[in-house]
Amino acid sequence: MKYIDIIKENRQLEKSLSSEKYRIAIITNITVNQIKEILEFDLRSKGIFAEVTFGDYDNIVQDSIRFSDADLVIIFWEIANLIDGLEEECYLMDSKQLDTLSSRFENDINLVIKNLKSVPLVIVNKFTNSAFDSFVLSDSPLIKLSKQGNLMLEKLSSNNVIAVDLEKIFNKLSIDNSIDTRQFQSSKALYSINFFKTYVNAIYPAIMSIRGFSKKILVLDCDNTLWDGIVGEDGLSGLQMSDLTPKGKVFSEVQKVILGLKNSGILLAICSKNNEKDVLEVFDKHKDILLSENDFAAIKINWKLKAENIKEIANDLNIGLESFVFVDDSDFEVSLVQQSLPQVHCLKVPKNLSDYKDSINKLRALFFTLSNSDEDKVKTDLYLQEKIRKQHSVKFESLESYISSLELQIFIDWNNRSSVPRAAQLTQKTNQFNLTTKRYSEEQLIDMLDNKHFEFATFSASDLFGEYGITGLIILKPQSHGSNLYVIDNLLMSCRVLGRNIEFKFINEVLNKLKRNGIKKLYASYLRSNKNEQVECFFEKVQFNLIEKNNNCKNYELIMNEFKYKNLDYIKCSEII
Repeated sequence: MKYIDIIKENRQLEKSLSSEKYRIAIITNITVNQIKEILEFDLRSKGIFAEVTFGDYDNIVQDSIRFSDADLVIIFWEIANLIDGLEEECYLMDSKQLDTLSSRFENDINLVIKNLKSVPLVIVNKFTNSAFDSFVLSDSPLIKLSKQGNLMLEKLSSNNVIAVDLEKIFNKLSIDNSIDTRQFQSSKALYSINFFKTYVNAIYPAIMSIRGFSKKILVLDCDNTLWDGIVGEDGLSGLQMSDLTPKGKVFSEVQKVILGLKNSGILLAICSKNNEKDVLEVFDKHKDILLSENDFAAIKINWKLKAENIKEIANDLNIGLESFVFVDDSDFEVSLVQQSLPQVHCLKVPKNLSDYKDSINKLRALFFTLSNSDEDKVKTDLYLQEKIRKQHSVKFESLESYISSLELQIFIDWNNRSSVPRAAQLTQKTNQFNLTTKRYSEEQLIDMLDNKHFEFATFSASDLFGEYGITGLIILKPQSHGSNLYVIDNLLMSCRVLGRNIEFKFINEVLNKLKRNGIKKLYASYLRSNKNEQVECFFEKVQFNLIEKNNNCKNYELIMNEFKYKNLDYIKCSEII
């Protein structure tokens, strides 16, 4: 799309969106005005009401204070413009002058990152001088400054900071298509429209992650998708997936990539039109297959429509369809799923198989997450345990008798820094049981823990079938300093433990503790999102009084002296000390 058309479309989108604005600040020491329309349009077209504000030109340190409450800060900090004309001046500076400039620059980087520690997401570009120095036999003073700046960024690595490697964008577009040195000389505008389009596309996964929109599950066809050949026609011995054969090598490499995705916490599922026995025999007996049946959280092998099977997988795993990615070799199947389930991202196996591994690798961006936790490594096992629980549940006539049979236990952990990575991940990924849908980075949660006025509790759970891991979170804060009136800032729980009354056990234990600690009144809110309608009346169910209501928000209060503890004795509870 031409830049002028992007501007027009962006203006129309601004009039049509009514959601809360996503506040983006761009602080820079060069001119990057054209990124505003491109970034706003890209996010607005996906339903995010982005509003971009620029800081003052070449005022990055001060602007890092000014925009410390933004939702996202993007930093364009160019080595070549640390001082005017540095790309030439650096050759006239002696080592002492360069060291002084480097020290000042490093101090500024340190200060900026500290000033932005409460921003949910900060995107800063790694320093490079490729636009001004193409000589390959030695490093210029600017390249040395860039290396020192990047080392500083690594030392200051913060959980809310993403460093973007501009060299990869240059490699994709070429320097000539990324840079306009003439414009830089006249107006300090270094980058091209094509560069900004590619840049916005590159940072999009990080924005989706902090907004809770990362994909969670990869659904795969089998024939000509996981292996070369059709099991029903070629038989077990006719399937190729060995890295010793030209065709098989492609599928062996793809399976390795898929296993890597699974090991990073992405769920896998099979959706195949086939005889189930034939396909399972491949996983059990084929000498070259790298994947096993236990690598998949769900398996649907039958002759039903694939869209129906995907919906069943979503229901079985309690995962929204917008979290799905589907891969198939059939134009017909991919087209049908796209039409029936537009929320699902679809990928067709490319006709040129040499492109297949790269296509699967590119899916990593859709699954990108800012926070990683120990639960990611065993996520598939947790869902397989849940499958066993569901099989166990059919033995019981009532939900309560089933829940009682599970021997459930929850373990509440207050103000523990080691639980921060998982807690941040829960805020970023949990959509259904999430009362306010506030998203937090690890850095923000650490700040809350360091602030003695916040109360922060996670809970983990287990039953006779195994561990659930950390699956819930509550954040509490005083209404004012020293107050015994508290506010529930956030309350959420993973969909993995829904339907067991664990949420009621947890909140009762938390409320009982607050009452014992002398809290007089507790306030709470439910903020409606597209996915959390099932918890709209949760606070009414746990004795809160509704005090205000509008279209998208319900506000509550609980007078603690009126709270009556309800002991769900079939769920045991203990605090981790």
